Amino acid sequence: MSKMEGLIAEMAALPDALDRAMYKKKYAEVGFIAHGWMRRCVRGSLALIELERAGYGGETPPLCRSVIEHAVALKWLVADGAEILGPLKTDHASGAQRLVSAWEKSTKSKWDEEDFARLLASLEHDDHSRDFLQQFAHRVAHFGTPDDLTAYQAETLRSHATYQSATDYWDLENSRPVQMVIEDGNMRKFAAAHMYMSLNSYNQIFIAPPWTSTLSRIRAALITSYRDLKRAI
Repeated sequence: MSKMEGLIAEMAALPDALDRAMYKKKYAEVGFIAHGWMRRCVRGSLALIELERAGYGGETPPLCRSVIEHAVALKWLVADGAEILGPLKTDHASGAQRLVSAWEKSTKSKWDEEDFARLLASLEHDDHSRDFLQQFAHRVAHFGTPDDLTAYQAETLRSHATYQSATDYWDLENSRPVQMVIEDGNMRKFAAAHMYMSLNSYNQIFIAPPWTSTLSRIRAALITSYRDLKRAI
């Protein structure tokens, strides 16, 4: 096992023995959200490594984008605590309405109106002053870095049905299919950085942050291996 693989395995094992009762009061209502977002970052990062190792590096952009989104969202949660619930409820209500509308059009039937009314009632709230933070660009502007936005835009461009998503598989200069590299290690760097960022954020919601010294050591090791990570992590 390489040094980088060892660091990744160590980070993957960190969350296993923690209890939500240890969350600071500011995060009591949103601790489970922090845990879920952290898990998405950690497990998503591990999945990226496995995809690249199996020869599916070209298929990683949608998952990279998800990991970036969740890493930035964790920074937002650490900064705002339970105040994130307003924008999340607004976004969930809007998404539910769009889903029900699409379902009714596709099935030619009606959703149970009482069930849907109960769902919307559970998402009602009075403070919409921070609803702008539903948008990723606003979250990055307030809580992320320019690198987060650049990486997100690049992965988005490769995730949708675009010119870029096609040219990932075709060498335009030589007019032939691109032979996908089985493994070049790029995902290990991405995964290690985003696992660190998500765990560092999650660490901050505890009354007695449990991994501060461990994460400090891991950060130093990551920067030694990849000096360009210094401004990102």
